[in-house]
Amino acid sequence: MAIAGECVTVEVSLANPLKIPVVLTDMALIWNFFPGLFSDDKNQDDTPKAVTNEQLNTAKNTVARALIETGVIQEVILEPLETKKVHLNLVPLQTGELHITGVGYSLGSRSPNQLTTEQRPSFASSITVHGKQNLEVQGPRLNTTKEEKCSKMYGPDRRLDLQVVPEMPLLEVEFHGFPQTLACGEVQQTTIQVRNTGCDPLHRLTVAATQWDFFSFGHCDLPPDSSSPYQVIPDQTDPLEPERVQQPRGYSPVAEVPIPGSSLESGASVTVPMWIRGPTSTDTHHIDFMFYYESVSKNPPLSYRVLRHRVTLKTCNSVSVRAVAQPQVDKQNTKTSESLTVTMEVENMNKTQDSTITEVSVLQVSCASQQWILQHLSTQRNVDIKVSSQESVFLCFKATRCQDCLKESGEGSIKFSNVTFDQHQISSSTPPCSDFHFKSLQQSHTDRQNIQQIDPQTSPQELKNNNQSSLSLIVFWKGYQVDETGCSCAIVGQHHIHMNSFGVPVTSPPVPKIRMELSPVVFIRDSNSAPNQITNEASKSQLVRYCLVHSPQMEHDFHKSRLCFVSVKLVLHNCSLEDVECEVTTRPEVTRVDVSSVSDLSATDKPKSQTFTWSGLVLTRVRIPIGQTRTVPATACFCSAGVYNLCNFQVSAALHEGATVDRMFTVQQQTSPSIITIYEAS
Repeated sequence: MAIAGECVTVEVSLANPLKIPVVLTDMALIWNFFPGLFSDDKNQDDTPKAVTNEQLNTAKNTVARALIETGVIQEVILEPLETKKVHLNLVPLQTGELHITGVGYSLGSRSPNQLTTEQRPSFASSITVHGKQNLEVQGPRLNTTKEEKCSKMYGPDRRLDLQVVPEMPLLEVEFHGFPQTLACGEVQQTTIQVRNTGCDPLHRLTVAATQWDFFSFGHCDLPPDSSSPYQVIPDQTDPLEPERVQQPRGYSPVAEVPIPGSSLESGASVTVPMWIRGPTSTDTHHIDFMFYYESVSKNPPLSYRVLRHRVTLKTCNSVSVRAVAQPQVDKQNTKTSESLTVTMEVENMNKTQDSTITEVSVLQVSCASQQWILQHLSTQRNVDIKVSSQESVFLCFKATRCQDCLKESGEGSIKFSNVTFDQHQISSSTPPCSDFHFKSLQQSHTDRQNIQQIDPQTSPQELKNNNQSSLSLIVFWKGYQVDETGCSCAIVGQHHIHMNSFGVPVTSPPVPKIRMELSPVVFIRDSNSAPNQITNEASKSQLVRYCLVHSPQMEHDFHKSRLCFVSVKLVLHNCSLEDVECEVTTRPEVTRVDVSSVSDLSATDKPKSQTFTWSGLVLTRVRIPIGQTRTVPATACFCSAGVYNLCNFQVSAALHEGATVDRMFTVQQQTSPSIITIYEAS
C-alpha cells in the first residue's frame, strides 16, 4: 500500500559482468498506473485505462508526470565486475493501482564528467543506447497441498503492486540536545520537535519506549536559563510541611505527547520539552522509541500509523545509595511504631584514577509515603555534604507517622516531605521528580510481584500493615563532571529507594544477584570421602554469617565522663560444610600478621570527633566448626552523642583443612547496618 503524496523507494542491485566500466544515465523506474481507485465518482462502468511512463511520446509523458513524479538518477558508473545498490523513488499524486514493472536507463561506455580528452581510452564512445530491465521477483514457495510439496511451486510476489490510497498525516520527529553519555540517574532536559508533513491533520499522538521510565513529559515552569531541571520551592515554605499529591492509578508504558489542542495540522510543528533520566546500570543502552498517531479524518484508509526511532546511550558511574529503616518501638505500645530511624549511605562510585565526576554533593533527601514524614536527625539544614571519588557518607534521619495526613487527604494521597541540605528546596512533588518516582515505584512493584511469594499463613491484616508502612526515598544529588577537553560542568540526578519492610537494606542501583554454579555430580562409594570444595568466589564470601548484639540506645553524661563505653557481642555462624577459620579486624587498614600462636591483639585508639572507635579488640582469629556459632566480645567507645553505625569492621574467612589453614582469606558479605543512639543525659 502507498499513500498519495508520499515517496515510494525501491532498492535495486546492479551488477556489471563485463571487464570494462559501464555508465548508466537517466535511470528511473518504469510503471503502469490505473487511476480511479478511491474516487468519489460513482460511475464504475468505465474501466480505467493504464498510464505508463515507458512511452517516449511527449504528450503521454506529460500525462504520466501529472499522475506520478518519477525520480531520475542522472548517472551511475559501474566498474568492471562491480555490484552496486541504488535507490529509485517515485511519488504518486493520485489514488489508483500502481504496478512497478522495471527499470529504464541509457547505456554508454563513458561518463562526460569522468575523463578528460587526454585521459579518454581508445574504446570510449559517446553513443548511448536506451535499455530496459524487467523486475521479476520470485514469490514465496508454496507448501500447502501434496502437489505443492512434491514439486517446486511459487506464489506471486505483490511487493511491486501497490494500492495508492488518499492522503494521510505523516509525522517527523527531531530530537534536540539529546546527549550521547549520561551518568547513572542523571536528569537532563531535552526537546523534541514534532512536525506533520502530510496532507491531513493528526491527533492522539503517543509514544512508547523499551525503557518506559527513561523519559517524562511535564509542564514544569522553569526559567529559560535555568541549569537545573528541577523546580524550586519558595524560601517561605515550611520544610516540615509535607506536599500532598494524589497518587496516580498507574503509569502506562505509553505516554501521550502534550501538543496544544491535542491535534497537529498539516505543515505545523510543535516543540515539546522532555526530561530523560539515565539508567541505573553502567552499559551501552539501545532505547527504541515508537510514536503512534491517527488521522483526524473519518474512515481513513489506515486506522493508525507509527514512527520508530532508536537512540544509543552510554552510561557511566555516579553514586550508589543504600538505606534501611529500623522501627523505634514505644514502651507503652510495642505492637506499632510511631517513628523510624532511617540510615542511609551514599557512595561516590567513580574511581580516583579515571574519575569523570570529581565530586558529588547531596542536595536533598525526600520521602514519599502515605503516613511517614522525614526529618533531620544526624544532619542539619543548609549543610554542604560532599562526597569525593571512592568515598561514602553516612546519614541518619527520623521518620514520624503522620496521624492527621490519612484523615485529611484520603488513602490515595501521597505526602512528600523534604530534608534539604542546599540553600534552595527542590519541589519533589512536581514533574519531572514525581514522574520518575512513580514510574520507578511501579517498576519496583512489578519486579517484586514476579519474584515474591506470599506466605499462605500471613493474615490479611499483616499484609495491609506492611503495605501502609512502606516508604520511598528520593535522593537528589549534584556532581561536577569533567569532559575530554578538561571543561567542568554541573550535572544533577536522582536515585530512588523503595522500602517495604523494616530491617531489610535496599540499594539503588540494585545489587545484581550472582547465579550460583552447581558443582558436577560425582558418583562414589563412600559419601563421607567426597571433598566439599568451594571454588566460586561468591560462595567463598558467604561462608560465615554474622550480626551484632548490643543495646539500641544509651544515655551518658559526657560532662562527668568524656568517654562512653558500650559492650558489643559479635555473633559468628558457620554456614559451610567444613570448619572455617574466621578473622575479625576492627581496623582493616592494619596489615595482617601471622597470629597462629596468639589469640588477639589489643590496643586503644584515640577517639575522633563525630565518630567512634573500638577499644581493646583490633585483630583476632576464631575457628568455627561445622554449623556452630562463636561469640567475640568487643567494646565501642563514643565521645559525643549521636546516631552511629557499628558495622565498620571487617570479617574474613577461609576453609580449615586439617592442620593447615588456607591463607587466602575472603571478605564476607557485609551485614545490614547496626544502629545505636547515644543520648546526652539531662
